[in-house]
Amino acid sequence: MHRIIPRTLFILFFLFPAPHLYGAQPSGLELMEKVQTRDTGTSSSAEVKMTLINEDGSSRVRQMKILTKQFPQYMARAISFQAPADVQGTSFLVHDYHDSTQDTDQWLYLPALQKTKRIATRDKSGSFMGSDLRYGDMDKDSLAHSTYRLVKEAVVKGHPVWIIEAIPKTDEYALKKGYTKSLLLVRKDNYCLIRSVNWLLDSNRIRYMDVIEHTQESGIWAPTRVRIWTTENKKTIHQTLLESSNIRFNLDLADELFSLRQLERKF
Repeated sequence: MHRIIPRTLFILFFLFPAPHLYGAQPSGLELMEKVQTRDTGTSSSAEVKMTLINEDGSSRVRQMKILTKQFPQYMARAISFQAPADVQGTSFLVHDYHDSTQDTDQWLYLPALQKTKRIATRDKSGSFMGSDLRYGDMDKDSLAHSTYRLVKEAVVKGHPVWIIEAIPKTDEYALKKGYTKSLLLVRKDNYCLIRSVNWLLDSNRIRYMDVIEHTQESGIWAPTRVRIWTTENKKTIHQTLLESSNIRFNLDLADELFSLRQLERKF
């Protein structure tokens, strides 16, 4: 079995060390607020190798470049597929608004059609570019739309963690995310999300995520190797491996790189 990778992404989660909470046991919501308010820098750049592995062991490799930048009203993420030829030029843009009442905007540019498509909320539970990620995974979780409960504490790979249960409050939000329930494992020393389990809406499938390696760049934690896999009746039916390199933070990135006009150009 392949062992690798986020976002998070894409995916990609960029994590900053934070002090321990002392005194009363923190709530699940308080811990998730710490995860979301960690320092991720004002901008970032990374090259990501995405490997898609089918149930029969066959695989496809895709190369991406991911840029992020903080704007006054939203956080922007731009993804450009560099290779292979069948996806080269495909681009994805996210505007994730700081106002939790405003839904995240997503656009996908398909060079074969020379067309930019806006991803509707009802379509966000669909697979992102054939991977185990959903379009909804490319949005920041809106903490107001789920309940969070601290289940217990544990030790994973030598690191103390909190295990938090997340359940969407409404059917609409569950449909957007594509999950009925999640378990989130957060390291106590730096608030890194290092594992997750998601019970999917469709059939009896469960999706797992495991961060294999982290690195620190400019004082910010970032996942560099992540494995995501989907099971049905305890059998792995698909895997996505993400390997990130050349991760840099706090760059001087032009605002234009995160516009709809730029979406149709390779960066």
